[in-house]
Amino acid sequence: MRKLAPFIAICVLSLFCLGGICRARVVYERDSLYSHIVVEDVGGLRTLYFNTWPQSEMLVRDPYRGALQYTEMFHAVLAFNPQCKHVLVIGLGGGSAPKAFLSRYSDITVHTVEIDPVVAQVAREYFVVPEGSRHTVTIEDGRRFLARSSQTYDAILVDAYLADYYGAYAPFHLATQEFFQLAKSRLSEKGVLAYNVIWSSLSWSDVSLRAMHKTVSTVFDNVYMLPARRSKNVVLVCVPGSAPSGAALKNNARVVDKKYGRLPTTITSLVSQLSTRSLDTRRVPVLTDDYAPVETLSLLFR
Repeated sequence: MRKLAPFIAICVLSLFCLGGICRARVVYERDSLYSHIVVEDVGGLRTLYFNTWPQSEMLVRDPYRGALQYTEMFHAVLAFNPQCKHVLVIGLGGGSAPKAFLSRYSDITVHTVEIDPVVAQVAREYFVVPEGSRHTVTIEDGRRFLARSSQTYDAILVDAYLADYYGAYAPFHLATQEFFQLAKSRLSEKGVLAYNVIWSSLSWSDVSLRAMHKTVSTVFDNVYMLPARRSKNVVLVCVPGSAPSGAALKNNARVVDKKYGRLPTTITSLVSQLSTRSLDTRRVPVLTDDYAPVETLSLLFR
Protein backbone atom coordinates (compact mmCIF):
# COMPACT_ATOMS: atom_id res chain seq x y z
CA MET A 1 0.00 0.00 0.00
CA ARG A 2 2.88 2.38 0.77
CA LYS A 3 4.04 2.15 -2.84
CA LEU A 4 0.57 3.01 -4.09
CA ALA A 5 -0.03 5.86 -1.64
CA PRO A 6 0.92 8.77 -3.93
CA PHE A 7 -1.15 7.37 -6.81
CA ILE A 8 -4.18 6.80 -4.53
CA ALA A 9 -3.86 10.36 -3.23
CA ILE A 10 -3.79 11.74 -6.78
CA CYS A 11 -6.86 9.67 -7.75
CA VAL A 12 -8.81 10.80 -4.67
CA LEU A 13 -7.90 14.42 -5.34
CA SER A 14 -8.98 14.07 -8.96
CA LEU A 15 -12.38 12.66 -7.97
CA PHE A 16 -12.78 15.40 -5.37
CA CYS A 17 -12.10 18.08 -7.92
CA LEU A 18 -14.51 16.64 -10.47
CA GLY A 19 -17.30 17.77 -8.16
CA GLY A 20 -16.33 21.34 -8.86
CA ILE A 21 -14.90 21.99 -5.39
CA CYS A 22 -11.36 22.46 -6.69
CA ARG A 23 -9.51 22.05 -9.94
CA ALA A 24 -5.84 21.10 -10.24
CA ARG A 25 -3.70 23.00 -12.69
CA VAL A 26 -0.16 22.04 -13.68
CA VAL A 27 1.83 25.25 -13.99
CA TYR A 28 5.24 23.67 -14.62
CA GLU A 29 6.59 20.25 -15.59
CA ARG A 30 10.07 19.14 -16.57
CA ASP A 31 12.60 16.33 -16.17
CA SER A 32 15.89 17.29 -14.53
CA LEU A 33 18.95 15.12 -14.02
CA TYR A 34 17.53 14.13 -10.64
CA SER A 35 13.71 14.10 -10.80
CA HIS A 36 10.55 14.52 -12.79
CA ILE A 37 9.51 17.93 -11.44
CA VAL A 38 5.91 19.13 -11.37
CA VAL A 39 4.42 22.30 -9.91
CA GLU A 40 0.67 22.13 -9.40
CA ASP A 41 -1.94 24.58 -8.12
CA VAL A 42 -5.06 23.38 -6.32
CA GLY A 43 -7.45 25.72 -4.51
CA GLY A 44 -4.84 28.36 -3.68
CA LEU A 45 -2.19 25.83 -2.67
CA ARG A 46 0.93 25.39 -4.81
CA THR A 47 2.79 22.08 -4.49
CA LEU A 48 6.19 20.99 -5.77
CA TYR A 49 6.46 17.30 -6.67
CA PHE A 50 9.49 15.11 -7.32
CA ASN A 51 8.36 11.92 -9.10
CA THR A 52 4.79 12.29 -7.72
CA TRP A 53 5.96 12.86 -4.11
CA PRO A 54 5.20 16.29 -2.60
CA GLN A 55 8.30 18.21 -1.52
CA SER A 56 7.06 21.72 -0.74
CA GLU A 57 3.75 23.50 -0.37
CA MET A 58 3.03 27.22 -0.52
CA LEU A 59 -0.07 29.30 0.00
CA VAL A 60 -0.25 31.40 -3.16
CA ARG A 61 -1.82 34.32 -1.26
CA ASP A 62 0.98 34.17 1.38
CA PRO A 63 4.12 32.82 -0.36
CA TYR A 64 6.36 33.36 2.68
CA ARG A 65 4.39 30.87 4.75
CA GLY A 66 4.86 27.19 3.90
CA ALA A 67 1.97 24.80 4.30
CA LEU A 68 3.86 21.67 5.45
CA GLN A 69 3.88 21.42 9.23
CA TYR A 70 7.45 20.21 9.67
CA THR A 71 9.01 23.37 8.20
CA GLU A 72 7.84 25.27 11.29
CA MET A 73 9.82 22.87 13.50
CA PHE A 74 13.13 24.18 12.16
CA HIS A 75 12.58 27.41 14.08
CA ALA A 76 13.21 25.59 17.36
CA VAL A 77 16.94 26.11 16.75
CA LEU A 78 16.47 29.66 18.06
CA ALA A 79 15.64 28.33 21.52
CA PHE A 80 19.02 26.61 21.62
CA ASN A 81 20.89 29.51 20.05
CA PRO A 82 18.95 32.78 20.46
CA GLN A 83 21.92 34.73 19.08
CA CYS A 84 21.63 32.86 15.79
CA LYS A 85 22.69 35.05 12.86
CA HIS A 86 23.99 32.75 10.10
CA VAL A 87 21.95 29.77 8.86
CA LEU A 88 22.88 27.15 6.28
CA VAL A 89 20.10 25.22 4.56
CA ILE A 90 20.91 22.03 2.64
CA GLY A 91 18.10 21.31 0.18
CA LEU A 92 16.03 24.12 -1.33
CA GLY A 93 12.84 22.60 -2.71
CA GLY A 94 10.22 25.34 -2.71
CA GLY A 95 12.25 27.35 -0.21
CA SER A 96 9.82 27.26 2.71
CA ALA A 97 12.53 27.29 5.39
CA PRO A 98 14.73 30.02 3.88
CA LYS A 99 11.74 32.26 3.14
CA ALA A 100 10.36 31.94 6.66
CA PHE A 101 13.69 32.72 8.31
CA LEU A 102 14.21 35.72 6.04
CA SER A 103 10.74 37.16 6.60
CA ARG A 104 10.55 36.63 10.37
CA TYR A 105 14.07 37.43 11.54
CA SER A 106 15.48 40.60 10.04
CA ASP A 107 18.99 40.09 11.43
CA ILE A 108 19.49 36.53 10.13
CA THR A 109 21.20 35.66 6.85
CA VAL A 110 20.64 32.38 5.04
CA HIS A 111 22.85 30.44 2.62
CA THR A 112 21.10 27.62 0.78
CA VAL A 113 22.82 24.76 -1.05
CA GLU A 114 20.82 22.89 -3.71
CA ILE A 115 22.19 20.19 -6.01
CA ASP A 116 19.62 20.58 -8.81
CA PRO A 117 19.76 23.82 -10.85
CA VAL A 118 16.26 23.19 -12.17
CA VAL A 119 14.89 23.14 -8.62
CA ALA A 120 16.61 26.47 -7.95
CA GLN A 121 15.02 27.94 -11.08
CA VAL A 122 11.58 26.64 -10.09
CA ALA A 123 12.00 28.03 -6.57
CA ARG A 124 12.74 31.50 -7.93
CA GLU A 125 10.01 31.59 -10.56
CA TYR A 126 7.15 29.70 -8.90
CA PHE A 127 7.81 29.85 -5.14
CA VAL A 128 8.95 33.46 -4.77
CA VAL A 129 12.34 32.54 -3.27
CA PRO A 130 14.42 35.75 -3.07
CA GLU A 131 18.16 36.07 -3.54
CA GLY A 132 20.28 38.99 -2.42
CA SER A 133 22.49 40.15 0.43
CA ARG A 134 20.57 38.11 3.03
CA HIS A 135 20.01 34.97 0.96
CA THR A 136 22.43 33.29 -1.42
CA VAL A 137 21.95 30.00 -3.28
CA THR A 138 24.83 27.73 -4.28
CA ILE A 139 24.28 24.93 -6.80
CA GLU A 140 26.31 22.08 -5.38
CA ASP A 141 26.02 18.84 -3.45
CA GLY A 142 25.52 19.75 0.21
CA ARG A 143 28.19 17.47 1.60
CA ARG A 144 30.74 18.58 -0.95
CA PHE A 145 29.97 22.18 -0.07
CA LEU A 146 30.59 21.52 3.62
CA ALA A 147 33.81 19.66 2.86
CA ARG A 148 35.35 22.49 0.84
CA SER A 149 34.10 25.35 3.03
CA SER A 150 35.68 26.43 6.30
CA GLN A 151 32.83 28.75 7.29
CA THR A 152 30.84 27.99 10.42
CA TYR A 153 27.11 28.48 10.97
CA ASP A 154 24.89 29.09 13.98
CA ALA A 155 22.36 26.61 12.60
CA ILE A 156 22.46 24.03 9.82
CA LEU A 157 19.08 22.83 8.51
CA VAL A 158 19.11 19.65 6.41
CA ASP A 159 16.01 19.08 4.28
CA ALA A 160 17.31 17.14 1.27
CA TYR A 161 15.41 14.18 -0.14
CA LEU A 162 15.39 12.05 -3.23
CA ALA A 163 12.16 10.55 -4.51
CA ASP A 164 11.43 7.71 -6.88
CA TYR A 165 8.06 6.19 -7.70
CA TYR A 166 8.20 3.98 -4.58
CA GLY A 167 8.99 6.59 -1.96
CA ALA A 168 11.18 9.40 -0.69
CA TYR A 169 14.43 8.96 1.20
CA ALA A 170 17.46 10.94 2.28
CA PRO A 171 20.51 10.76 -0.01
CA PHE A 172 22.66 8.18 1.74
CA HIS A 173 25.74 10.40 1.89
CA LEU A 174 23.74 13.01 3.81
CA ALA A 175 22.54 10.47 6.37
CA THR A 176 25.74 8.85 7.63
CA GLN A 177 27.92 9.14 10.69
CA GLU A 178 30.65 10.72 8.58
CA PHE A 179 28.28 13.37 7.26
CA PHE A 180 27.15 14.30 10.76
CA GLN A 181 30.76 14.57 11.90
CA LEU A 182 31.43 16.96 9.02
CA ALA A 183 28.31 19.01 9.75
CA LYS A 184 29.23 19.22 13.44
CA SER A 185 32.65 20.62 12.52
CA ARG A 186 30.94 23.47 10.63
CA LEU A 187 28.85 24.64 13.58
CA SER A 188 29.76 27.71 15.59
CA GLU A 189 30.36 27.49 19.34
CA LYS A 190 26.64 27.35 20.17
CA GLY A 191 25.52 26.03 16.80
CA VAL A 192 22.86 23.35 16.33
CA LEU A 193 21.84 21.00 13.53
CA ALA A 194 18.20 20.40 12.59
CA TYR A 195 17.49 17.44 10.32
CA ASN A 196 14.19 16.52 8.68
CA VAL A 197 13.34 12.81 8.81
CA ILE A 198 10.33 11.39 6.98
CA TRP A 199 8.16 9.60 9.54
CA SER A 200 5.83 7.72 7.24
CA SER A 201 4.49 5.29 9.85
CA LEU A 202 3.68 8.02 12.44
CA SER A 203 5.11 5.67 15.06
CA TRP A 204 8.12 5.93 17.36
CA SER A 205 9.03 2.45 16.09
CA ASP A 206 9.53 3.83 12.56
CA VAL A 207 12.68 2.18 11.21
CA SER A 208 14.05 5.22 9.38
CA LEU A 209 13.57 7.42 12.43
CA ARG A 210 15.26 4.92 14.73
CA ALA A 211 18.23 4.43 12.39
CA MET A 212 18.71 8.15 11.89
CA HIS A 213 18.40 8.83 15.62
CA LYS A 214 20.91 6.09 16.44
CA THR A 215 23.36 7.41 13.84
CA VAL A 216 23.22 11.08 14.79
CA SER A 217 23.46 10.18 18.49
CA THR A 218 26.93 8.74 17.90
CA VAL A 219 28.10 12.23 16.92
CA PHE A 220 25.93 14.69 18.90
CA ASP A 221 25.62 14.59 22.69
CA ASN A 222 21.97 15.63 22.79
CA VAL A 223 19.25 14.84 20.26
CA TYR A 224 15.73 16.23 20.57
CA MET A 225 12.75 15.26 18.42
CA LEU A 226 9.94 17.45 17.12
CA PRO A 227 7.17 15.33 15.59
CA ALA A 228 5.03 16.81 12.82
CA ARG A 229 2.19 14.35 12.42
CA ARG A 230 0.26 16.29 9.78
CA SER A 231 3.17 16.25 7.35
CA LYS A 232 4.60 12.89 8.55
CA ASN A 233 8.00 14.24 9.52
CA VAL A 234 10.18 14.39 12.61
CA VAL A 235 12.79 17.13 12.93
CA LEU A 236 15.84 16.06 14.93
CA VAL A 237 17.48 18.96 16.76
CA CYS A 238 21.07 17.95 17.45
CA VAL A 239 23.26 19.71 20.00
CA PRO A 240 27.01 19.12 20.41
CA GLY A 241 28.27 19.30 23.97
CA SER A 242 26.05 20.27 26.87
CA ALA A 243 22.50 21.35 26.11
CA PRO A 244 20.56 24.15 27.82
CA SER A 245 18.33 23.10 30.70
CA GLY A 246 14.60 22.93 30.20
CA ALA A 247 14.20 26.20 32.10
CA ALA A 248 16.87 27.87 29.97
CA LEU A 249 15.17 26.72 26.76
CA LYS A 250 11.85 28.16 27.91
CA ASN A 251 13.51 31.44 28.86
CA ASN A 252 15.38 31.61 25.54
CA ALA A 253 12.12 30.98 23.72
CA ARG A 254 10.36 33.81 25.56
CA VAL A 255 13.24 36.17 24.75
CA VAL A 256 13.13 35.29 21.04
CA ASP A 257 9.34 35.57 20.86
CA LYS A 258 9.49 39.00 22.47
CA LYS A 259 12.32 40.17 20.22
CA TYR A 260 10.64 39.25 16.94
CA GLY A 261 7.04 40.02 17.85
CA ARG A 262 4.05 38.13 16.51
CA LEU A 263 5.46 34.97 14.94
CA PRO A 264 3.13 32.57 13.07
CA THR A 265 4.48 29.79 15.30
CA THR A 266 6.04 30.85 18.58
CA ILE A 267 9.36 29.43 19.70
CA THR A 268 7.76 28.84 23.10
CA SER A 269 5.19 26.50 21.56
CA LEU A 270 7.95 24.57 19.78
CA VAL A 271 9.93 24.12 23.00
CA SER A 272 6.83 22.63 24.64
CA GLN A 273 6.76 19.95 21.92
CA LEU A 274 10.40 18.84 22.21
CA SER A 275 10.80 15.16 23.00
CA THR A 276 13.83 13.36 24.44
CA ARG A 277 12.13 9.98 24.72
CA SER A 278 14.25 6.86 24.27
CA LEU A 279 13.88 4.88 21.05
CA ASP A 280 14.56 1.17 20.69
CA THR A 281 17.54 1.21 18.32
CA ARG A 282 18.91 -2.26 19.07
CA ARG A 283 17.93 -3.78 15.74
CA VAL A 284 18.74 -0.88 13.44
CA PRO A 285 22.21 -0.03 12.13
CA VAL A 286 24.41 3.00 12.56
CA LEU A 287 24.47 4.40 9.02
CA THR A 288 27.98 4.87 7.67
CA ASP A 289 29.57 5.66 4.32
CA ASP A 290 30.26 1.94 4.00
CA TYR A 291 26.69 0.87 4.83
CA ALA A 292 23.65 3.11 4.54
CA PRO A 293 20.68 1.30 2.91
CA VAL A 294 18.36 4.29 3.25
CA GLU A 295 16.00 3.14 0.48
CA THR A 296 15.36 -0.29 2.02
CA LEU A 297 15.61 0.22 5.79
CA SER A 298 11.97 -0.72 6.38
CA LEU A 299 12.45 -3.98 4.46
CA LEU A 300 15.74 -5.01 6.07
CA PHE A 301 15.03 -4.09 9.70
CA ARG A 302 12.07 -4.11 12.09
